[in-house]
Amino acid sequence: MPTELYPSDQPRFTGPAEDIEEIRKAHRDWWAANFTQEVARARRNFAPDTLMFNLNGHTYYGLGEMVRCWNYYTGAIGHPDYSQLWDYRIHVEGDLAYLTCEGFFPVHADGEEGWGASNLDLDGPGEGTWVRFRETSIARRDDGEGNRVWKLWHFHCSPAAPADEERPGFGDTWTGRGGARGGAVRQTPEQPLEDA
Repeated sequence: MPTELYPSDQPRFTGPAEDIEEIRKAHRDWWAANFTQEVARARRNFAPDTLMFNLNGHTYYGLGEMVRCWNYYTGAIGHPDYSQLWDYRIHVEGDLAYLTCEGFFPVHADGEEGWGASNLDLDGPGEGTWVRFRETSIARRDDGEGNRVWKLWHFHCSPAAPADEERPGFGDTWTGRGGARGGAVRQTPEQPLEDA
C-alpha cells in the first residue's frame, strides 16, 4: 500500500509552540479528568458556552449541561486505565485552533445506570472495554469572560469503525494500515507533556 495515503507516525502541530503547549495542556488535563472523574478538573478546561458532542451520542449545550452529564457518569462508569491517543494533530491560527486525534477509551459499567445510551454496549461491573473513538475539538484563546486563555469550546467524540472492518473505497482496515500510528500517547495526569 502506498504510504503517502496514510497519516504521519508523529503528532503534527502547526502554529506557535507556546499556543500548542497551552492547548495540549488543557486537552491532556481534560482526558486525565475522564480517568480521575474529577468534575471540577473537567470543567476548568472548557468555556462556559461549550458545545459537547459526547461519545454517548448525545449533545450537551454549555458547561452546566456538561457538568450534569459528568455527575451522571461519576460512579456509573469506571476507567481501568488511561485513555490513549494517536494521529494527534493541532492547527493554530490566531486565536482559534482545532485538534483531531483517534484513541482508545477504557471504560466499564459500575453502577445500575451504566452507560445509559444505546450507542455502546459496555460490559458489567469490573469488566473493561476499550472503545476506539475519533475526536475533533475546537479551542479559542478566550475563556468566555474576556480573558485571553485557551479553552475548549467544542468537543466531538464518536465511536470508530471496528478495527478489522474494510474502509469503503480502499478495501483496507485500520489494523492493516498500522493501527495506532506512531504508538499511542497515554493521557496520564502525572506524565509530563512529551516534546514533539
